[in-house]
Amino acid sequence: MTQRIKDFCVKFFENLNCKLEWKNGVLFVNDIPKDFEKFAGKEGPYALGFNVEDNVDGVELMTQGCYLLKAMNKYLEGVGQTTLLKINFDINPNAEIIKNYSLKNCKIARIDKKEDYKFFTRFTFLTVFQYLNEREQIMNSLYVKDGEVIDFYLTSYDVGEGKEQNFSKDEIKKDYELAKEKLKSLIEYKTNKISDNLNEFLKKEKERISKHYSVQINEIDLRLKEIQNNIDFLEKSKKPDKVKIEKLKNLIKDIKAKGDVEKLKKEESFFINDEIQKHSLNIQNKLMNTTLIYYPIFKYQVLLEGIGKKLINISYNPLIREFDNVCCDSCDNEVKEFILCSSGHLTCRECGSKCSSCDGIYCKKCSVNKCFICNRQICSKCFVKCDCCRQGFCKSHLKEFGKKRFCINCIERCSKCGCDVEPGFLINKVCEKCNSKSVGKEILKNVFKNEW
Repeated sequence: MTQRIKDFCVKFFENLNCKLEWKNGVLFVNDIPKDFEKFAGKEGPYALGFNVEDNVDGVELMTQGCYLLKAMNKYLEGVGQTTLLKINFDINPNAEIIKNYSLKNCKIARIDKKEDYKFFTRFTFLTVFQYLNEREQIMNSLYVKDGEVIDFYLTSYDVGEGKEQNFSKDEIKKDYELAKEKLKSLIEYKTNKISDNLNEFLKKEKERISKHYSVQINEIDLRLKEIQNNIDFLEKSKKPDKVKIEKLKNLIKDIKAKGDVEKLKKEESFFINDEIQKHSLNIQNKLMNTTLIYYPIFKYQVLLEGIGKKLINISYNPLIREFDNVCCDSCDNEVKEFILCSSGHLTCRECGSKCSSCDGIYCKKCSVNKCFICNRQICSKCFVKCDCCRQGFCKSHLKEFGKKRFCINCIERCSKCGCDVEPGFLINKVCEKCNSKSVGKEILKNVFKNEW
């Protein structure tokens, strides 16, 4: 009995979302809802003891029939309400992303956050077993999420009162049916155990009753047999006493007329049926509370910056501490590391390759770029078109002239100083600088002659 009361108290206050703490066998209950304190006429916190040695000042001994236990039972009889709770999470998105993903060649530049909500239900049932003079009460809280009953401990989370939300009544009904089926399996063992004990007790009681009435019926049968034997003896004698024989026969008729045997059999049947009723098990399941619980699903928009930029959308479920899958832009396989190609695609190692020019990354989603001269595959940032021939080249086969870039095939070379010159800028196969020097010498020679 003590253990049943203890289990009942723990379940009761857990379902009120109270904070429970055990110290030296005493249950300390804090954060008790005001409505229960008002109902019970007793303000918290409570210190509850369950053994005689716990009966000290300040500790309320929880025994059958104690005031607080009665108040708890009466409170349950008037419940049956629906409550709304929200699980609160304080999440650092940057830390969670870094913990779950490896950032290889990029960093997180910015994170924007939105919230959606997911819901699940808790049904609290009170099961009452009534048999003989016993009455046992058991509380079960069943959580239903995504179409299945789950193990869940709400006391492990920061929970607050929820705000009005839109819920699907059809979904709640489905969850309720699942919870009811699960409840049957939860109480099946106890039901079978009590039923087996009751059947054993009933068997003994039926044997006792049958034995009691069997003795009485046998006594009557023996008496009738004895009288009949006397009659038979008298009738076989040489001088039968007809008067006595007639009296004995009338006595048999009187005994049978009274119907003592039939009465005894009816009494036996009545008392056996009465014992069957007494030893029957009555089970009542009552829905005490429906709790609608919701929690946030964080929708993050993450800007990654590296050799390229990429905006990815990622969802985080704080209840199971998991992100939705993030996939490679090329093959759609899940990635656990963030690698950006030069074009800003998210790539996996199988789809990404190193640029032979800058050691940057390009992926299968990018157009394949090859240098017209060396035929090496290069990333889009290293692939540059010559402003003369318009072919594409790697940077090692290009040269810049101001804002223009030309490939080594199009660049011309001064025959005097050997410097590279933009296409079309040679004068008589020499650069402008060499040409200017040559012109200057010619002027000095022809105009000023020997004066210089």
